[in-house]
Parts: sequence; C-alpha cells; structure tokens
Amino acid sequence: MRKTSTEAMGSRPPSHPGEELTARIETRAQNPDLCTIYPPDTEGLERMSTWITAKEGSFTSLEDAR
Repeated sequence: MRKTSTEAMGSRPPSHPGEELTARIETRAQNPDLCTIYPPDTEGLERMSTWITAKEGSFTSLEDAR
C-alpha cells in the first residue's frame, strides 16, 4: 500500500519570486521512499520538465547540509 504526502519546503519565505518549491514524499513498503520536488504553480508538461526525484538514502536534511 502506498502513502503519499505533500508539504511546502522550508520555514522561511523565499528570497526570490518563484523560489518556493513543493516536496511530495511517497512512502513505499517494498522499495525506497521517493521525494519529488517541483514548483507548486506548475501543471502538466511544465511540471514534468521542472521536477527532480530522489530515492531514500540519497537526500539529506537541510540542517545536515549546512
């Protein structure tokens, strides 16, 4: 069974217009979780050309990256 959630990334307002992103986390029972990041105001073909997905284990928290 799949469970997905969507939440806005970051706790501070963007410093540039269009900087805000949305992260969609897909929890999968038999495979690594996936995190897909994309601009929230896109749809269809535009969203398909502006997203990035990472498997669990290949991404880190913002605090760890600083």
